[in-house]
Amino acid sequence: MPIRYQNYAEEHEIFELVGNMMESLLLNRPADPLNYLISYLEGDNRRKVTVAVLGPPGAGKTCIAQQLAHITGVPIVSKLAQLQNNDPRYRYGYILDGVAESAEDVIVLQEAGCILDYVIYLHGPEELLRARQKDKWTDQTTGTVYHPVFNWPADELVANKLVKIPEKPFADEFASHQVKKDRVLQTYGHILHKINADQPLADVKKIASEIVSQRPMSKARVVTKALLLGPTGSGKRLVAERLHRNWGMVPIDLKLLIEQEKLNKTRIGQEILRNDGVVTKRALEFILKDRLEREDAVMNGWVIYSYPVECIYDLGEAMASTNIMPNRTVVFQLSENSIVERLANRMVDSLTGREYHALYNPATAENIRNRLVKREMDDSVSVKKRVNSFNNQLADILDVLNDTDPQMINADQDQNVVYQLVESKLAKPLPSKSFDGYAE
Repeated sequence: MPIRYQNYAEEHEIFELVGNMMESLLLNRPADPLNYLISYLEGDNRRKVTVAVLGPPGAGKTCIAQQLAHITGVPIVSKLAQLQNNDPRYRYGYILDGVAESAEDVIVLQEAGCILDYVIYLHGPEELLRARQKDKWTDQTTGTVYHPVFNWPADELVANKLVKIPEKPFADEFASHQVKKDRVLQTYGHILHKINADQPLADVKKIASEIVSQRPMSKARVVTKALLLGPTGSGKRLVAERLHRNWGMVPIDLKLLIEQEKLNKTRIGQEILRNDGVVTKRALEFILKDRLEREDAVMNGWVIYSYPVECIYDLGEAMASTNIMPNRTVVFQLSENSIVERLANRMVDSLTGREYHALYNPATAENIRNRLVKREMDDSVSVKKRVNSFNNQLADILDVLNDTDPQMINADQDQNVVYQLVESKLAKPLPSKSFDGYAE
C-alpha cells in the first residue's frame, strides 16, 4: 500500500472510524446492517468517555466518580440495571461508581455492550479504609459525600444540611472485595490504572482527572513512525537497534543510505559526488521515498536515527514535501560536556577496528593500547562543532515538521533507562482531532 494512503487513513482516523462502526454493528446486531451503518455515519456518534472507578470500601470511589462526572459531563452509574435498558442518557458515556466489582458483573457489562475506556482502581491500607468508611455524610441536594477528617466542607451552610450515611459492615465487605478483585483486574489489565488512595483527596482527584484527560488507547492498528533527534553521541543508535529487536521497527541510517548511493554510483549518488559530497533536499527526498515506501517499513514502522548533521533542516523539509512524516518525534537532550566526555575519550584499535573508551571501556592489554588511534571526528573541537550545528537547527526542523509537542528525553542517564523512556513515549496514544481531553 503506498504510504500516502496510510497517511490519509491515519490523518482522518479512518481505522478508528471503521473499528467503531464494526463494534457498534456487532453489539446492536440490526436487522438491516447497511441502513444501520448509513445512519451511523450520518448521526452524532461521539462518545465522550466510559470509566469504571473500582476499589475496596472506604477507598473514595464515589468522590472520584463525582469528580470525573463533573469534568466529563457524563452521568454516574451506580447499578448495573441502569445500563441494561438502552437509556439515551448513557449514549455518550458514563462513570461506573463501584460497578463491576466481580467477574459476574463484568460478564453482565460485556453482554450489555458496555466497553470501557479506563478502569481506575483505588487502593490503600486496610486501617485507613476502615477509618474512612466510618462517619460518612452526604449532601442530599448534590449527592456529594463528605468525611469529617478527609474532606469536610468549608462552607458552614453546606455542612449544616449534611445527612449521615448509615454505616455498612466493613470487615465482610472488605474481605469479599479481596476475594473477587483479582479476576476483575486481570480482565481490564490493558486499561487499568491503579491509584494509591493513601494521600490527600485533592491529589487523588488530580491523578484520576489526568488519566481520563488522556486520549483513550486506539483500537486501530497504528504503525509507529519515529524520528529520533539528538546531538552526536546521545545514544540514538542504541535505542533504534533495540526498537528493531523488540518492536520490529525498521532502523533508518540516512548516512549509510547516502554512502550506498555513492558507492553504487546511482544517479543520486553521482549527483552527490558532483556536488562535492553535499546532500541536497532533492537527494534526501529520493532516498526517503525509496526506503520508507518499501513493504517492511510500511507494515512495521520505522525509526530514523542517523543523518548528516549539516542537513537536518533539509531532512525536515524533505519529509514534509514527500508527506513521509513521523508520528513520533523524540528529542534526546544532553549537555555538551557530557557529549565531549563520551566521544573525545573514544579510541579505535587500528588492527581490529574495535572501539574502546578511556573511562568506560579501556583496553587492558598493552599491545592493544599501543595500536589505539583517535579518529578525527572524535576530537573535542570537532565534537563541539557538530553539537552546536545540531542545536542551531533543532528549532527549525521542529517548526518544519509542525511538531508542537515533541517528546523530550534526558539522555544523560543509563542506556536502559533512556530506552524505557523512549519506549513509553512511543506507546503513548497519538493525538486526536476528535478528542481534546477534558478541562476541570
